[in-house]
Amino acid sequence: MNSPVAAATALAVLAVPVYYGGKLVTSITGAKTAERVISTGALGGMPMPHDAASSHWLWGYGERIATKGMVRAFGQLAENLGPVYVFRGLNETMVMMSDPEIARTVMVKLNLPKGKYDSVHELVGDSLLTTSGEVWAHKRKAVNPAFRVSFLQTVVIPTVLERGAYLFDTVLQSAATSGTPVDLQEWFSRVTLDVIGIAGFGHNFDFTSHPDSSVSAMVLTVLDEPNFRATNPLRPILNWRETREYHHALAEFRALGGQGRGRGPCATDEW
Repeated sequence: MNSPVAAATALAVLAVPVYYGGKLVTSITGAKTAERVISTGALGGMPMPHDAASSHWLWGYGERIATKGMVRAFGQLAENLGPVYVFRGLNETMVMMSDPEIARTVMVKLNLPKGKYDSVHELVGDSLLTTSGEVWAHKRKAVNPAFRVSFLQTVVIPTVLERGAYLFDTVLQSAATSGTPVDLQEWFSRVTLDVIGIAGFGHNFDFTSHPDSSVSAMVLTVLDEPNFRATNPLRPILNWRETREYHHALAEFRALGGQGRGRGPCATDEW
């Protein structure tokens, strides 16, 4: 008697993965088509890593990002292709800009619509980083104090000098004495994160002085995972252990943000 209901339920359950699987296949096909059009120069020859060594036939450049890390992978693309380039990550074709003036023109002067930013929405929500138009203008006005010259002079610049001095006087000096190679890109990234934490949230993450601390690991997990997901929407399913670690780290990060809220001009939900 319940067989029709059971059959309907089974079909409904089966329809969900079929529907989303179909959408994913369609988006992958569209992204690969765009990759092929761009790589052949039909749109004016936009620089793109379409060689076999850099771009996987399915995962695109997302595989390189997952293995080499976001900062290093994008840095190599900028060195090889220039300040503006395009790459594909599984089902998305993205335009990347490494030149500050070009980025400023696109984001501020032109105020072009941003991408979907699905991968970072769980982290930042509807914030300055993900909104466009009038909503973005409202949120940008709310964080204006963080961009005042007085704040930059009294908080940001001294923090940059202090963290930079520690890096050169301690880390690099020790490496020079022992003859140990130093990954400057990694250490400069740590200095940047320290400056953001101190100047923006009133919290010293100690990335530079204590790079192996649990707080450093937590913040890096929170920042890295959305970038990996941006080029691979299947990651939350395929890498379930990393997904569990990400949710745990995200809860800790939000708790830390709650403690720092109100300590400085950047400590606001408008970000």
